[in-house]
Amino acid sequence: SEASVTRGFVVSMVRGTSNAQSGRHEGVCVITVKQLTFADSLSLASREVYHSLVSIHGRLHLCRLCRYVTRKKTSMKRHLCRHTGERLFQCHLCPAAFFRDIDLTRHLRTHTGERPFSCDQCGASFSQQGTLIGHMLTHTGKRPFSCDHCSASFSKKTNLIMHIRTHTGECPFSCGHCNASFSQKYHLVNHVHRLHTRTLT
Repeated sequence: SEASVTRGFVVSMVRGTSNAQSGRHEGVCVITVKQLTFADSLSLASREVYHSLVSIHGRLHLCRLCRYVTRKKTSMKRHLCRHTGERLFQCHLCPAAFFRDIDLTRHLRTHTGERPFSCDQCGASFSQQGTLIGHMLTHTGKRPFSCDHCSASFSKKTNLIMHIRTHTGECPFSCGHCNASFSQKYHLVNHVHRLHTRTLT
C-alpha cells in the first residue's frame, strides 16, 4: 500500500484490485481518507491522483469522498476540485483562477468589457444573464421579493437583502484599516477612499 496527499486530504491506497463482474482492473483502491490540517496541492491531471479519488465501474465515475456519480471524466474532475481545492481554470490576464469554466468565462468579461445580454425594451446591456433577468423586472413592475418586517417589496433579491439590514442592523462589510463597518459594500468602498486612501499612499 502507499499514500498520496491532495489538498486537505491524505489518501492511503492499495494497488492491484479488480472487479470480477465487469472484468475491469480498478488499479487503486482507497483504504482511508484523513482530513489534514495543512494544504498541499497535487494536480488532478495526474492519472494516479484521479484514480486514487475516483472509482470507475463501467461508464460510471464514482467519487470516493462523497456520493457524486457521473458518466463524464471532465465532470468528475470539476467535482473533485471541491475536495482538493484545485482551480483548473486560470485567467491568462490576471492571477484569478476558478473551479468551473463558466465562472472563468464570466470573469473574462471584466477584462474585455463584453456585455452580451441586452434588454430588448431599453437597450441596456449586461455581462451576466442573471443581471439582465433582474433588470427586466423593472420594466414589468413586478416586485416579487417582499420584506417580512414591513410592507416594502423589491424587483431584485439583492435589494431586499440590503433593505433587511436596515431592520437587523447587520453590517457585514468591515474596514481593514479601522473599526468601521457598513451594511453595503459601496459604503465601505467610499469610506476607504475618503478616509484611508491618503494614509496608504
